[in-house]
Amino acid sequence: MTQNKRYQTTPYLYERILMQDISNIGLKTPSVFSFWELDITDIRQKVRELEKKNGVKISLTIYLLYCFIQTINQQKHTQGIKSWWNKKYVYNDIDLCIPIELSNKTLDPKIIRRANYKSIFELRKEILNTKKNKKVKLAYWQKCFLYFPGFLKKIGYSIVLSTPLFRKHIFGTAYFSSLYLRSSVSISYQPIPLHPIGMLLGSIEKREVIENGKISIREIMPITNSMDHRINDGVCVHHFVNSLHKNIKELILHL
Repeated sequence: MTQNKRYQTTPYLYERILMQDISNIGLKTPSVFSFWELDITDIRQKVRELEKKNGVKISLTIYLLYCFIQTINQQKHTQGIKSWWNKKYVYNDIDLCIPIELSNKTLDPKIIRRANYKSIFELRKEILNTKKNKKVKLAYWQKCFLYFPGFLKKIGYSIVLSTPLFRKHIFGTAYFSSLYLRSSVSISYQPIPLHPIGMLLGSIEKREVIENGKISIREIMPITNSMDHRINDGVCVHHFVNSLHKNIKELILHL
């Protein structure tokens, strides 16, 4: 860091350049969004019971991630990728991109390969192992590419994004992110999605709810789901969210 009387400068990190590029691409991707709320009060209690049963700490975020993956696995068409030769490719494997905070507080856009074949405990282990890293691991060619002139990067990204195999390998087929924070208000977030399908968790709010004529305090989490509108329409989002909500309520009973 350099500093003088008027300002200070810090290095612009590789991962921020990558996020900048991804955001620019995401802004050009036609997406359809679904904003909904989930009562997590009972679910959190069941997750705690699962922890006691297995002797392994399982966070609510990991459980919701697992449910999201299983719902995509049931409706694989939602992670379809369009090619430049107008074919839709639907892969059996779910390669899920999830930003993970490392030990130095930077974010690593980790891709969990074949996530639909992994148990909730295997997902937890892979995420925890990634968190131990001190910096984002990028190949030398990737670091060089990030500093290419804009027109060259545009050509490179165009080739990758229009070729399903390249896109799956570099970016994955779905994304999951969490801004899971306690708040005095319920805050929903709208992502800038690059992937065919994704899920973003918002801030939790404690809210008074009337149940059976009585007022109770419940914890409410806003959730945003997105889909590539070139691949899926609003009806697909509707069916997906209903299936996801059902899985969140039921999968915990079978773990």
